[in-house]
Amino acid sequence: MPIPIVAMVCGGLLVALGVVAYAAPDLLGGGKSYQISALSPAFVGLPLELLGVFSLIIPNLRKHLMHVAAMLGLFGVVGGLVPCFLRGFDFNETAVKVGLGMTILSGVFLILCIKSFRDARKAREVGL
Repeated sequence: MPIPIVAMVCGGLLVALGVVAYAAPDLLGGGKSYQISALSPAFVGLPLELLGVFSLIIPNLRKHLMHVAAMLGLFGVVGGLVPCFLRGFDFNETAVKVGLGMTILSGVFLILCIKSFRDARKAREVGL
């Protein structure tokens, strides 16, 4: 699957996680509704989705846009770990569940980006 499509899928999942954590935290085990910090996965996911869309619309910028998307994935991994460490990995806390979800989704995306970048580099070297 092309990495821009993966960016859009992972971005969509992150947005969904953020919206659920914001509007219906009871689905994740409780917590206060409408806390802006619960939207953190969406703050990473929406730009990720947009980068995927723009890289399909403007293919000559794909390489640069996907590098920005990979950097955003790294921010998602680190940002997702923050509430986990702050709350001592207490899995009864919704913030920890959301943080781990964000970390896992962003981490998988980042790993797929790195693999795609390496494959593209190898393909360029073979083509030269």
